[in-house]
Amino acid sequence: MGTYRAPVLTGNPAIQELDRIVRASKREQREIMAKAGVTNAAYGNWKRGVFEPTLSSLQAVAGVLGYRVALIPEEPGK
Repeated sequence: MGTYRAPVLTGNPAIQELDRIVRASKREQREIMAKAGVTNAAYGNWKRGVFEPTLSSLQAVAGVLGYRVALIPEEPGK
């Protein structure tokens, strides 16, 4: 039986995408967060929208997953 992972409740698209990547990695969430120096409780709070991650925390988690944080232009008209 797999590990239960709570759904993302925040409207933050960066956290939604990060959680999609975490889930797709098939790695244990706790392992990813430990390597990034982020507690599971903190990650859960990000997902629930309790508080936002710092840029350095977001970069650390992304880095463990083989990603980097980047700014992209908005679509015209937004």
